[in-house]
Amino acid sequence: MATSVRRSGNYPPSLWSYDHIQSLNSKYTGEKHMPKLHTLKEAVRAMIYKDNENVDNPFKILGLVDDLQRLGVAYHFEDEIRKVLKNIFDNYYKSPENWTKMDLNLKSLGFRVLRQHGYHVPQEIFEDIKDNSGNFKGELQKDIIGMLNLYEASYHSLEDEHLLDDARDFTTKYLKQSLENIADQHLSSLWEDLCKAYLIEAKWYNSGYTPTLEEYLENAWVSISVPLMLTHISYLTSTTPTEEIMHSMERIENIIRYSGIILRLADDLGTYSDEMARGDNPKAVQCYMHETGATEEEARMYVTTLILNTCKKLNKERSSVLDSQILKELTDCGANLGRMAQFMYYDEDGHGSRPDVTKSHVLSLLVNPI
Repeated sequence: MATSVRRSGNYPPSLWSYDHIQSLNSKYTGEKHMPKLHTLKEAVRAMIYKDNENVDNPFKILGLVDDLQRLGVAYHFEDEIRKVLKNIFDNYYKSPENWTKMDLNLKSLGFRVLRQHGYHVPQEIFEDIKDNSGNFKGELQKDIIGMLNLYEASYHSLEDEHLLDDARDFTTKYLKQSLENIADQHLSSLWEDLCKAYLIEAKWYNSGYTPTLEEYLENAWVSISVPLMLTHISYLTSTTPTEEIMHSMERIENIIRYSGIILRLADDLGTYSDEMARGDNPKAVQCYMHETGATEEEARMYVTTLILNTCKKLNKERSSVLDSQILKELTDCGANLGRMAQFMYYDEDGHGSRPDVTKSHVLSLLVNPI
């Protein structure tokens, strides 16, 4: 009897070997962790029931259910979720009379979550987001979270639900344009500033020029890329409209500057020896030594003091801009960049010359149990 030869797909070996998979485990399994698990589950159940009692705020309970689903733990609360969603459907989404009272965010989130759980919320719930000409109303574009929720809701459409197909096309175009516009004007300008800062450093290097410490820092707080990083982080993580983010960045210019100086100086203290050995530009320590005739030890002490004084200036600035959530987010992030730098470059280069130390810190912080 002839044997057939099976064709090979020529797939590479799996990166996940059997032994590696078998070695994966969690230290939070076993009977000793069951009381804590039970306590956490009961706390979440209490949150669900509490929000369900507040029938005047369906968005809150829908958001909680959505969060539980995205975290992958909703299966622990199937009965509770089933009850609260039935309550929300009966009180808000079953009758068309309630639809006109909802904003785009509530309509879209409720439509998606309820359809995920088998409730048939008709596409007509979105009829009033179009004008008499059949176009989507312009004011919808002011609500970026609502637009994002509408986009996600459109993927739960059925056959012949053309309104949802139109909504998907509309929101896709809007969200893409929003990203392109940001890359506002604003980000392009910041990338240009960064490249100019690099060019200044290149000119110093090629001419053999050692700047004063003030000249160095005026350029270095930009070349360390803190303004660019903060802006990118804001656009990627914040739900605040682009225009408000841009205005907020202008208001906290000093905070961005001080954060950049702290990061640059902490970096210099940890890396300047190795970088000078490679023939790099003079760093803060060398600039101060060249300008004042100080010894290396004296320059290091001065830069350390300069970091502390800049931290004080940063703290003062932070206390004056806590009148909005976006400003708080930006200032906290800027301060954390400075803290990270002092941690990363404490005594030596934890990024380049001593990655083993950094690896140990990262494992301790994010992987190993506290």
